[in-house]
Amino acid sequence: MCTADASTQTDLDVILAAVNKDHTYSVNVDTPAVQRHRCTTTAEALVGLPQPVVCDMPSSDSTDVDVDVMDIEEHLERQSLSDHAGEDPDYDPATDTDSTLSDCDEVEYTCTPTFAQSIVEEQKFLVFESSLVELFVRCQEPTCLSKVISLQESLVGSRLIIRTRCAAGCSSTWSSQPTLNKMGAGNLLLSAAVLFSGNTYSRLHDIADHLNMPIVGETQFYNIQKRYLFPVVNESWLSMQTAILDGLSTVDRIVMAGDGRCDSPGHCAKYMTYTLMDEEMGYITEFCVLSTADPNVKNSNAMEPMGLRKCLDSLKEFDINIAVLTTDRHVTIRRIMRLEYSNITHQFDVAATTMRLPNSIQKC
Repeated sequence: MCTADASTQTDLDVILAAVNKDHTYSVNVDTPAVQRHRCTTTAEALVGLPQPVVCDMPSSDSTDVDVDVMDIEEHLERQSLSDHAGEDPDYDPATDTDSTLSDCDEVEYTCTPTFAQSIVEEQKFLVFESSLVELFVRCQEPTCLSKVISLQESLVGSRLIIRTRCAAGCSSTWSSQPTLNKMGAGNLLLSAAVLFSGNTYSRLHDIADHLNMPIVGETQFYNIQKRYLFPVVNESWLSMQTAILDGLSTVDRIVMAGDGRCDSPGHCAKYMTYTLMDEEMGYITEFCVLSTADPNVKNSNAMEPMGLRKCLDSLKEFDINIAVLTTDRHVTIRRIMRLEYSNITHQFDVAATTMRLPNSIQKC
């Protein structure tokens, strides 16, 4: 019944900026719940919050692989032979074009806006290990370029770290991802993309498992989600809600619709989300989450009336004058609106009412 506008979605730039500066959007993992508070700007939400650090240091889930340089050279030799075996003698590289390429493939990646924005906007590619190892046959130092005699690969989630040592004694380390406060940006962006696209970790894991592609571990995924993604989404929601309510406070006649959504059908629901939406603009103005574990909630049927009451009382604190409220034909809600909120015109949702009427009346 209620839908959120696309403008309410959290921007990935905010996530990256929060982690890169390591303040705040983080919350204490041991805290069972985050107390809601109002804020007009993002900066106000950054005061007084703990600063945990999520590091991509090698753990028990990390894997190290030693690659023999002779294998690299043999692979390159075979690759070179296979490439030249099928060459056309009349082949002209200047005339070779690929219809899938566009002008953006030749653009140099220059970080002009900010570091976080460039990470979000730049393209990411799926690279095979055999193709990647070809780049580490020679030393990465520009003044050395000796043969690499030792190569070690380390995986931390989706981040690949390659350490090499050449015949001249030079040691170098290469990372497949930029880091944000010691955390791979790819691990953060991958976790954020899963959450913001409405997917689940299990689905992502199945795709990666078929591709044999390393991704963030399940524990790391939920750790990033709890420490950074959820708090940032919460702060973004509160900031936008404040702006919406400031605009509605100047409107004389406000028409809203409200409804509850349970986690399961029937009368055995454990959780419910009650939502109020402005009918004119289509913005979500308030919502609350209820649980039967709350001692104030008698049963699952009592969650919807309590959710409506909480949402209306919350909007009253912002001087929002609701003229008309549309709900379904819940008996308790009808009594609450008649006795406690008599100044609001209570109407019924026609679609919801039709679904509850007997078939004989619907045909009439």
